[in-house]
Amino acid sequence: MELQNVLIKKIIHSKNMFTIAVGEYSDNNDTLENTFIGNFYGVQGEKFNFEGDWVMHPTHGKQFRVEGYQKIQDLQPEDIKEYLTGFKGIGKVRAKKIVDAFGGKTLEVIKNNYEKLAEVGIPEDVALNIHKEVVQNTIMNDLIRMLKPKGFSFKTINKIYEKYGEHSLDIIKNNPYRLADDISGIDFQMADYFASDIEDITYDCGFRIQAAIKYALHRGAEGGHSFLFVDELLKMTKDILTYKKQLNISNNVVIKVLAHMEEFKQVIIESDTAVYLPMYYYAERYSARKISKIKEVPSNVTVNRDPDDIIREVEEEVGFQYADQQREAIRKGLTEKIMILTGGPGTGKTTTVNGIIKAILINNPRTKLELAAPTGKASKRMEEATGKSAKTIHRLLEYRPFGDELQCGRNEENPIDADVLIVDEFSMTDILLLEKLLRALSTGTRLIIVGDVDQLPSVGAGNVLADMINSGVICTIRLNTIFRQKGTSMIVVNAYKINNGEYPDFSHSDFTLTKIDDEDEVVAKEVVNKYVELIQSGKTTSDVQVLTPLKRKTACGSKALNELIQEAINPARTGVNEVKFGFITFREGDKVMQTKNNYEKGCFNGDTGYITRIDKSKEDAVVIVKFDDKEVEFTGREEILELELAYAISVHKSQGSEYETVLIPMVMSHKRLLAKNLFYTAVTRAKKMVHIFGSRKAIEYTINNKNVATRNSKLYQKLI
Repeated sequence: MELQNVLIKKIIHSKNMFTIAVGEYSDNNDTLENTFIGNFYGVQGEKFNFEGDWVMHPTHGKQFRVEGYQKIQDLQPEDIKEYLTGFKGIGKVRAKKIVDAFGGKTLEVIKNNYEKLAEVGIPEDVALNIHKEVVQNTIMNDLIRMLKPKGFSFKTINKIYEKYGEHSLDIIKNNPYRLADDISGIDFQMADYFASDIEDITYDCGFRIQAAIKYALHRGAEGGHSFLFVDELLKMTKDILTYKKQLNISNNVVIKVLAHMEEFKQVIIESDTAVYLPMYYYAERYSARKISKIKEVPSNVTVNRDPDDIIREVEEEVGFQYADQQREAIRKGLTEKIMILTGGPGTGKTTTVNGIIKAILINNPRTKLELAAPTGKASKRMEEATGKSAKTIHRLLEYRPFGDELQCGRNEENPIDADVLIVDEFSMTDILLLEKLLRALSTGTRLIIVGDVDQLPSVGAGNVLADMINSGVICTIRLNTIFRQKGTSMIVVNAYKINNGEYPDFSHSDFTLTKIDDEDEVVAKEVVNKYVELIQSGKTTSDVQVLTPLKRKTACGSKALNELIQEAINPARTGVNEVKFGFITFREGDKVMQTKNNYEKGCFNGDTGYITRIDKSKEDAVVIVKFDDKEVEFTGREEILELELAYAISVHKSQGSEYETVLIPMVMSHKRLLAKNLFYTAVTRAKKMVHIFGSRKAIEYTINNKNVATRNSKLYQKLI
């Protein structure tokens, strides 16, 4: 229904564009007051035409829920007086003076010539405050009217105003593609959808092509590439520009725009046609140069004894002798400025790291030692294995939220206070995080890197660990002897078989195969049945993890498996709150994963937790998630959809984590992603048990797949 000429008498609550207000309106010549709730932006004294419905609130009674609105621009003098009294420093007397002086043009004067308010005795600071609020109110309502029907959230619209202020409307009308550059949460496609209504923006205009080029490079980075070669970039850009449209855009047109972007340093193009977004180019270049500097500068801590004497003392302390490779690693850990220790499960990496730590402290007990890993789980495991305090890399860098960007308290001006830094699970480190870490490292600090180079590379852009090893300029010790003891898990044995291209041994109870020949729905059903069986036997959802190559909604993708497992172990029932967004449902008790870095909340892509409570008593639902060491509130659709169910996750998202039992579907429909390093990574996430479901054909294809997708990265060249 519609209510016309509603005068806002009082604002009770206003946040993120959600407003609760008391409004006055006429009904059959009667003047009535009631509460209006909904997503609109208004202040006291303004008038609106509202569309919506009457609803009954259990505590506050009858309310009008606003679904659509139109702000009435032409206010009568009495309405303007009412409006002005809502501002700080303006009472009824001052409001009357202003309106008596400027009449129906009062708001125009406030917007364009607010200095004139001094003529009627309004202090300059009060006049300026009114001007800012009136302008903001006008622009915000215009932005909402333009952008809300295009799917922009109120939170995003607020970000646009915070970024551009009074110039918001001019900027997005003249070049809407700036939104994709400047506002997190807006990509090329959102900006393009909005731009489609602007007459001056043609399908082949420079703004659009420039934005598509950047979008292609960002998508390349999401796929792990630090850069794209021109041929790849042209194809991706044209696909983006002509998506679902019969348009013809020539290579020459795109190349002209690309050349313009290079001229203005929006991209970096190397002689072999590698095209970088600047942040990735400079991250590679800085990292290579800083590593070279660290190698040249003497260590903060010198070794005053024969390293072999120190190693013998360590061996006496631990009560066993190290293997030759381990002794060499400990020796290099004492003498090399930068060293990499790599090797698979069971090769003694942890034992060797402990030996390095003991040797460093025997050499000089006052050595300042820092331990770190990319994720919370990996740093906790490191802490448990070494008995020393360990931090996440972000915490070590003293990260600070700066909008959606990351700023670090530790940097070149304020480096990490450490003589030696040991970083574990380094295969997870992307090129941007490497740069931040190296910027925070004093050239006198010794850096010891630990990781399994045969695992999947980082989720972010770059091939950091492999590049550092392949460059040949950093001392690398590769442990390749399995220290098999009685009862050694078949997980370790089979991990090496997989890595060597051999078919796994399924003859033991801790490494099993349920053979199903390419029936994806059957495979999915068996995975879910096994999950339920394990939970019913006393395992927890922390103990059991489904790892799948694919995220998207195929039968054995993580999305579909999550829905099946949720329905099986945490179904809808009385007393358990839930919140729905389209086909996605979150319930109290669900296992969930954070899918993007949220520096403000202090949770990061890949963090796993449990929904402890869902509060639907407010307009925007609130989901409270318990992560390892803290509870975090997610409010409203945009924040809550940073989460996804995590009973089943992609193998990539499992890096740095360990689980007691891992369930892995292996089907040929995932052929595009089936690769040896993915299978190896999935298997090595398990501590006690691996159950595989699928066909021999899929397993054989995976371990024999030599066409592993390569990443565009030049860190190794720059290191050389």
